[in-house]
Amino acid sequence: MISNGLDFLNKAREELEAGQAKLSKVSFWMDVEILMKVPLVPEHWTLACSGKRWSIAGTWPATSSHSPMQRHVPG
Repeated sequence: MISNGLDFLNKAREELEAGQAKLSKVSFWMDVEILMKVPLVPEHWTLACSGKRWSIAGTWPATSSHSPMQRHVPG
């Protein structure tokens, strides 16, 4: 997961240098979201997902960026 997060960070830098600020912001926030979830996965993989039920299609919906932050920041 760390490697994926860093890939998004590198992509954000490349997009920013290419003058694609809008795409760069999206890639940067994907990086932030992934890296915030990294410490949650060893505890249990479901902590990096939302509390929604498993869908019929078999996909597990991703959690919002706010959920991991609540676990990391004392509150």
